[in-house]
Amino acid sequence: MYHAIEANTVFGKTLSLLYVSPNEEDWEMQRLYGNNIASYTVNLSDPDLSEFGDIAVGQFGMSGALIRIG
Repeated sequence: MYHAIEANTVFGKTLSLLYVSPNEEDWEMQRLYGNNIASYTVNLSDPDLSEFGDIAVGQFGMSGALIRIG
């Protein structure tokens, strides 16, 4: 299953993509550390600025919110 976070940033419009396996037994292996999962962010305004980063899953003001942290 893919999740996407669209955002307007100082670097342009971005789309952060996160893949989560449908098999719960794979979830622990997909985590980088804590509740951070590897992601890829496409910069729709300037593709040369696209990059790999993390998406944190957790309690950030909204239950279960996804927030890209860099």
